[in-house]
Formats: sequence, C-alpha cells, structure tokens
Amino acid sequence: MGWAYDPAFTERVYGEVLRRAEVVLASGRPVILDASFRSEAMRRDARGLAARLGLPFKLVECRASASVCRARLEQRAKGRSVSDGRLDVFDEFVARFEAMSELPPSEHFLVDTSLSREATLSSLRQALDLWPRGLVA
Repeated sequence: MGWAYDPAFTERVYGEVLRRAEVVLASGRPVILDASFRSEAMRRDARGLAARLGLPFKLVECRASASVCRARLEQRAKGRSVSDGRLDVFDEFVARFEAMSELPPSEHFLVDTSLSREATLSSLRQALDLWPRGLVA
C-alpha cells in the first residue's frame, strides 16, 4: 500500500485531524470530519473526543458497491484530485476495513452513495437533523 496508508503516517494524520477538531469544537462550532475511519480504534478516538467535550456524536458511513467505487476511482485518475484514494490501493484498503459494528444505531447512519447526489442528500437530511432549518450551506 502507498505511503499515505502506512500505519504510522495514518496515526499522525488522524491525531492531527482530531486535534484540530477539538480546537473548533471548543470554540462552540460544529465539526464534520471527512475521513474513512477504517478501524474501530479510529472511530473510538473520534467518539471519545465528542464524549470528552460532552457533545453528540454521529457517524455517517458512506457505502457503494466495489464496482461503483472502482469506476469512480478510474474517473478520478483521469484528472487532478486532492484525494489519496486510488484504484491501486482499493483492494487492500477494502480488505483491511473494519466493519462499523460497534456503534449504536443512534450514532451510526449508513448512506448508499451509489445513488444520485440528490437522493443521497435527501436521505441524509431525513436522518440527520443537525443543520438549522432555513440556513443555506
């Protein structure tokens, strides 16, 4: 797997993500962490941050079939992307991904991202009442 997926590097990146999230949360603002959280330990650390600060925790698991993921990664490879996700690391990433079975349903929402953008957003809006009504993103 590529250097971006080296366990030591990953641990440093997630540590920094959580450090920055804590600064934002401590200021009274909400945070969305956009990451794979592919291990139970990573999810436990994020959930622990929310618990330590007395804040609610919600994890949105975005899932699509392997064929949809591969097609998207092939499309991504044709242009520029800030993502380090690539087709050449996909299979090993999937093999090492730990199922999200430790979270209670009140904190874990699964969304099928193979659906259209509009359908995905609609299901998120129905499940997560986090954004103030009338406020436009």
